[in-house]
Amino acid sequence: MKKLTIRVSDTEHEQLVQFCKLTERTQNDVLRQCVRSLAVSGALNPIDSPAIPAAADLAGTARGS
Repeated sequence: MKKLTIRVSDTEHEQLVQFCKLTERTQNDVLRQCVRSLAVSGALNPIDSPAIPAAADLAGTARGS
């Protein structure tokens, strides 16, 4: 397994932290999901399903729907 270090803005970090809280997932899990969902025509296909929930789906989660 490889280690990856990324730099993000304070805003991006806060978005990631809040997303992780809403979805009860780790930052590693969320970022690995993002990488797995990348697709390059003819080279890579998304290997994870379902995709990360849309913002609208998270709004319902946050309200307890």
